Amino acid sequence: MTELWPSNGPHDRAQVRSAADALPELLRYLATATDPVNARATLETPGDVDHIVQALHTAVGYVPQLLDRLGRRVGDLAAAGRLLDDRVPDEPPMGRELGYEVMSALSEVRPAINFLNAQVAAVRSHSRHLAHVTDQPAESAAGGA
Repeated sequence: MTELWPSNGPHDRAQVRSAADALPELLRYLATATDPVNARATLETPGDVDHIVQALHTAVGYVPQLLDRLGRRVGDLAAAGRLLDDRVPDEPPMGRELGYEVMSALSEVRPAINFLNAQVAAVRSHSRHLAHVTDQPAESAAGGA
């Protein structure tokens, strides 16, 4: 993944859009790969479940920062008068107003994401302690008869 989208750049519009497009596809892949038909092979051990829970926790942890940055950019575009509302393109002030509404809405989502992240962290605090019971020969399972 870091080869496709290195965190430290270079960054360009096409890469950012392709990373955004990959998000739902990766989640869909994980949802399909962990369905009841596939789970015996893909989630063979509790460690496999914990690995995904940890990755989810990490990913959700980045969302507030992303929301803040998206909101800041929309706010900058609104302040510069560079937005139009395509529903009323002949009224530039409506674009500015809509931009500020989007900026505010992105900010309002943040507490819900923080709550979600706290919930996933709580799950992780338990899932990381799960262990897998291995098959034991009958005599050792019965107390070493």
